[in-house]
Amino acid sequence: YQYRVGGEKIWSEWFQFRTAGEKKDAVDIIYFGDAQNGLKTLWPRIIRESFRACPDADFSLYAGDLINRSGSDKDWGELLYSGGFIHATVPSIMTPGNHEYGHEQIIDPHWRKQFTLPENGPAKLEETCYFLDYQDIRLISIDADMADEIPELETAQADWLDTVLKTNDKKWAIVFQHIPFYSTKASRDNPRLRKVFRPIIEKHGVDIVL
Repeated sequence: YQYRVGGEKIWSEWFQFRTAGEKKDAVDIIYFGDAQNGLKTLWPRIIRESFRACPDADFSLYAGDLINRSGSDKDWGELLYSGGFIHATVPSIMTPGNHEYGHEQIIDPHWRKQFTLPENGPAKLEETCYFLDYQDIRLISIDADMADEIPELETAQADWLDTVLKTNDKKWAIVFQHIPFYSTKASRDNPRLRKVFRPIIEKHGVDIVL
C-alpha cells in the first residue's frame, strides 16, 4: 500500500508499506528494548542501524519504556521524529513499560491516541494486554507493569494468557513484556511474575519470551 498525509495544499511525501503475507512466508522482526533516553541523541542511531541491517522487516516490536516521562509530549515527539520514515513505513507493535504509566497506575494518554492495538485483553487493560496473529505467529503482549503493581490484574492476565495459548492454532507463540522474568540485576528480580506466568508458558510450549 502507499499513502500520504495532509490536506488542502500541504501534503507529506508518499510512504509505502506491506501487510502480512502468506502463512508459510518467513517473518523478519526488529526487536527493541527501552528507547526511553537520548531520544534525539542516541535513539536515532539505534533505529537507523537496525533498519539498515534489516530493511525488509515485517514489523518492529517494542518492549516498553518507549519514552522516559509519562505524559511528556516532548518525549513522544522526539521518539517519533527520530524514527522518521521508518515509523511511517514499518508497522510497530508495542507493550507498555513502567515509564508509560503515571501516578495511580494510569496509562499515558498518548498511548491510545497514537496506537491502534487490539482490545481483546482483560478488562481495564485494553490495548496494553492483547494478542494478535501475524501469518503463523501468535504475538501476546503482557502488561507486566500492571501485573507487578495490581494483584487482581496479574491474576486476570494469567487466566487470559492460559485461554489465549489454549486456543492458539499458530505454529509459533511469542510472549513479550517489559519486566523480565529473569533480570540481569539482583535487586530487580521478579519471583512472583515467574511463579504466576512461567507454569502457563511452559504448559503451552511458548517458543519465545521477549
